[in-house]
Amino acid sequence: MTTVAIHQPHYLPWLGYFAKWASADLFVFLDTVQYEKNGWQNRNRIKTPDGPRWLTVPVKARLGMTVSVVPIDTSQPWRARHLRSIENAYAKAPRWSRYRDALQSFYAREWERLAPLAVDSARWLADALGVSTPVRLASDLAVSDGPRPDATARLVAICRAVGAAASARRASSGALRLLSSQPRRILSVTGTDTASTTADTSSTA
Repeated sequence: MTTVAIHQPHYLPWLGYFAKWASADLFVFLDTVQYEKNGWQNRNRIKTPDGPRWLTVPVKARLGMTVSVVPIDTSQPWRARHLRSIENAYAKAPRWSRYRDALQSFYAREWERLAPLAVDSARWLADALGVSTPVRLASDLAVSDGPRPDATARLVAICRAVGAAASARRASSGALRLLSSQPRRILSVTGTDTASTTADTSSTA
């Protein structure tokens, strides 16, 4: 049985995102959905001594714009701000030195659009966590929504495009288990995952 996990690209995703990714045989970034203002596509929070702090990527989005084409406001020094905030929050963490240089190199890169940034941030963290499940972009699959766009139909079409059976189900909230010594299993974390879908199929994706 092949498992295909499908999820919108999020900036610096939370642990449950990688639990789903690690448990699948193929992970598809759903970069064909509309941009959500005040969502998780361009922002996330980190824990600091003063409480949670938002890290928000400034964008120039218009109503109805697909997340794959949303431009980043490159006139703002958001990369330096985010790196500084992370350094200030985690400089005393036990394994900070292990990831410091790689994180600095990550934020030295430049992006013009939101989706590639979100995907790159997720892939960087997945690599650090040992998640090696292959990925695809929904925008590369040439999947059409048809005359009447439907979320479920879109997911079924993606499953078909990657060679899976046309059946998909919503992932429910709940606890996920992972042994830290085996990154491909699922880590114990509880959360609501309303933006993701997992398709269990009997064919090879």
